Amino acid sequence: MTKKMKFALFGNVYQEHSCTSVQKFFNIARIKEADIAAINQETIFVDSVSALSGYPAFGTPPEVGESVVKAGFNLVTHATNHTYDKGADAVFHTIDFWKKHKDVTVIGINENSVVSVCDIEAE
Repeated sequence: MTKKMKFALFGNVYQEHSCTSVQKFFNIARIKEADIAAINQETIFVDSVSALSGYPAFGTPPEVGESVVKAGFNLVTHATNHTYDKGADAVFHTIDFWKKHKDVTVIGINENSVVSVCDIEAE
């Protein structure tokens, strides 16, 4: 018996994408029917309006992350060249944001300095 998996993959989300424009990019029905729906959250979330910023040091409102969750993504990558744009506090703020969304797996940032890599076996 052949098992099939459906994937939905989406590129980068930046601070410039408003929550409304982010949702317009997504084909919500296709994302929600996917077994794995992955997106790259290119920028880090900030906890104040004064910290919002664009190039070269991005600071993204957490509402963009809420749009990602509402769209149905269940895998978020966060290891980018913009991860440390707003420093360690913003990284931890972003980690705390994702902890509230237990149905979303986040890779690329974590609370520890040591990252584990698991072997994945394919049949």
